[in-house]
Amino acid sequence: MHLQSTATAALFCALATALPAETAPQSPTLETATPLGVFAVEGTQSDFKTTSSRLAIPLSVGLNVSAYVNNASSATLVGFNAWTGGVVTVDIAEQGGASVAPSSGPSIAGTSPSPSATNYQPGPHALRLTLRGTPGSRGLIEMWATGGLSAPGSITGGYQIDVGEDQSLEFDAPLLGFTRQSLVVRIPASGTLPILLRSEAKATQTAVGSFLYSSGMSLRFTPAPLHQAHAYGATCGPELAGTATPSGTDVVFDVKLTKGTPLAAGLLVVGTTPIEVAVPGIQCQLLTVPLITLGFSIDAQGAAGWQFRVPLVIEFDLRLQAAELGVQLATASHGLHVVNLR
Repeated sequence: MHLQSTATAALFCALATALPAETAPQSPTLETATPLGVFAVEGTQSDFKTTSSRLAIPLSVGLNVSAYVNNASSATLVGFNAWTGGVVTVDIAEQGGASVAPSSGPSIAGTSPSPSATNYQPGPHALRLTLRGTPGSRGLIEMWATGGLSAPGSITGGYQIDVGEDQSLEFDAPLLGFTRQSLVVRIPASGTLPILLRSEAKATQTAVGSFLYSSGMSLRFTPAPLHQAHAYGATCGPELAGTATPSGTDVVFDVKLTKGTPLAAGLLVVGTTPIEVAVPGIQCQLLTVPLITLGFSIDAQGAAGWQFRVPLVIEFDLRLQAAELGVQLATASHGLHVVNLR
């Protein structure tokens, strides 16, 4: 079932505002907020490498900090790029491993914020990205993390992003698996927006054998104007996807639900604030604070859809999630972040 509804478009417009056009962003900078240290230990031997704090990381050059001792290694790799249209990307990779022999003893590899090898401590290290632009200008920040570990080692740690460096936590992800989030940001009156990116890894191997971990976090900033729809969070049932296509003075958003239960009833939740809250009677988490809910039906192929056309001058920043009803334990899709910024 595919619906093209004037009422749906009117709903999105009602939750939107018309704002002035953006101006081009200015040059970003990236620096170490703490020493960017890594260590590798094999038995009684160890290696430690680090940088200074406030070390500037050049655009298109990045940074590589690596520690090695015998068969144990740990590395942090940083990529920093600015692209056409004012897009800025930062990529952080944490990786390492070891091969433990009967005579070598346990191996440990990971990250550290310590400034020297003397009494270094494992823990998170951090980078500071500073975006610059006209006060009040806006854009979209996308954040995602993914990683894996080969057995039999164990690993702890994760990634965090603090937008505004105000002790908030807009992104919090484990080293392993896949996590994605996004949010619209505004350049404050100072003309600068600091973003703190933390990463931490500590891998341990005590049994004889080999282990390898590889994990990474990416951040992408796209300044307005932009029109996007992309998934975030986890699903426990149907899948929700969307596209945004400019058409003359409008933008057409096409939202599709697939892999649903044929002929089931559904509920489309529309909100503006992302959350992750367990709801009784639903197998997975609620991913937005509900402002409006719309009932719908899933067709015989397990699909449903919505298409709406909105003037380009109308801005909105919405979160969608679809839930299936009428089953013993309801299921829900991942979230869909739908954004139109002028």
